[in-house]
Amino acid sequence: MKIRQLFRKINIEAERYSDILSELFGTPVFLSLNVILWITWLWLRLSVDILTLAVSLQAILMSIFILSAANRQQRKERQIALEDRKRDELVQDHVEEIHDDVERIKSMLDDLVDEDE
Repeated sequence: MKIRQLFRKINIEAERYSDILSELFGTPVFLSLNVILWITWLWLRLSVDILTLAVSLQAILMSIFILSAANRQQRKERQIALEDRKRDELVQDHVEEIHDDVERIKSMLDDLVDEDE
């Protein structure tokens, strides 16, 4: 049981960091840092092969973080939709009950009107 709790805690922390990184990847600051790093790398005349490898690894990691954040968001939205559907069914049942009550009241009023005539 403790191992399961530990994994759950680690998973929650990993998701939190993943969300933070996913948000960072979409900022102009991140783009600027990448451009500055790329220009500096070329200006220092370092190996372009290593730069290509680094950029490829960065793209792989970024896609993993972004896709996992998108999957979590999709799970949240699915859960919200399920809760909305359940709530809608309850409201629909309640509306039908009210409608039946109104019909019953109308019928009773019609009976009263008929008795008075």
